[in-house]
Amino acid sequence: MSHLERLLTGEPRVATAGVDLLAEGVESQGATVVRTDWRPPLEGTEDALATITAAVDLDAANREAVGRLVGTHPHWAGIAVASEVIPAMGERTFLHAGPPLEWADCSGPMRGALIGAMIYEGLAGTPEEAIAL
Repeated sequence: MSHLERLLTGEPRVATAGVDLLAEGVESQGATVVRTDWRPPLEGTEDALATITAAVDLDAANREAVGRLVGTHPHWAGIAVASEVIPAMGERTFLHAGPPLEWADCSGPMRGALIGAMIYEGLAGTPEEAIAL
């Protein structure tokens, strides 16, 4: 079985870096999560960080990374209705490109998008009704 076949047919395994909210969201969907305790470098460690990064051939590492990206051969694997393949997704769950958010944590543009989505999906008739949900 190829790496791609294992990726598409195996159980999802996700690595997260320091954001518990993201890890919890992924775990709630049934995926295995490997949590790393990453934090930004501490103030005052700039010289040590510069020494370490100078010892690494960043150009070679970047060439390797870009080579791997452009050397892939992606293909369409399938399409499905999100609520049919995401067990925890309810009628009032809206997906976006980030971790789960509560209404209070949404920015103005995000709230506007959610209000529009609720009206489009027939969950509300007006912006005021959407906000009340």
